[in-house]
Amino acid sequence: MFRHSFATYLIEEGVDISCVQQILGHSSIKTTQIYIHVAAKRQAEILRSMHPRNHMKIISAA
Repeated sequence: MFRHSFATYLIEEGVDISCVQQILGHSSIKTTQIYIHVAAKRQAEILRSMHPRNHMKIISAA
C-alpha cells in the first residue's frame, strides 16, 4: 500500500513515469502505467471541484 501511495503521489506531482519505474524497480513500463490511471482519476476530481466555472455566479439578463 505504501508503494502504491508513494508512486501515485509522484505521478500526481509530475515526476516522469520512467523515473517512477526505476524507483519502484519495475522491469516494464506497463507495470508502472497503472499509477497514471489513478492519477488521472484524481486530476479529474480536482478539475471538477476547482474549475473556475464552478464558482461563477451567472445572473440571467431579463
